[in-house]
Amino acid sequence: MCTANICRSPLAAAILGQSAAAGGMSEIRAASAGFLEGGRPVHEHVSTILSERGIDASRKRSQKLTDQVVGPADLILTMTSEHARGVVGRFPHSIGKVYTLRHFATVVTPRPADTQTSEWLDDVNRANKRAYLGDDDSRDISDPIGHPMPVFRTLADELTSSIDWIVSSAFYTGVAENDSSDAPL
Repeated sequence: MCTANICRSPLAAAILGQSAAAGGMSEIRAASAGFLEGGRPVHEHVSTILSERGIDASRKRSQKLTDQVVGPADLILTMTSEHARGVVGRFPHSIGKVYTLRHFATVVTPRPADTQTSEWLDDVNRANKRAYLGDDDSRDISDPIGHPMPVFRTLADELTSSIDWIVSSAFYTGVAENDSSDAPL
């Protein structure tokens, strides 16, 4: 989740989807949204990076964050603390499932084989002190808009590293057979 839903969050959602698919985790679905009105294509640099990774983003259009996106999600990862506060402010029922991506990558722990997704996230929540309530810029992933392609590549590498860690530790390790509690991520 980011501001315009044309750079960071569509890139993160595509990377998450690809990482989950590579691990055979077909029940994990990733979506991206933003605070601005939807309908815009992803940024050209994002499209290029995704194309280089074998992901076609030509039909991807931005979407505005709505309760239809927030409601069924098990987990909402934002790019900044301000975004996290905005999600919780607009959708108070989401408070237990909102993290900045960087923060979640630091608090996530392997999910035991006998633990449902909701229980596992409850355990992760106990370790989460709602870090987004403060203004710690170290938890924010900066918007690359207006920057050259190398900045976008650095963003893609950072997102890949964090997401691969999240997927490998949270979804590959000890995931129970027949666990169908995963809603869109």
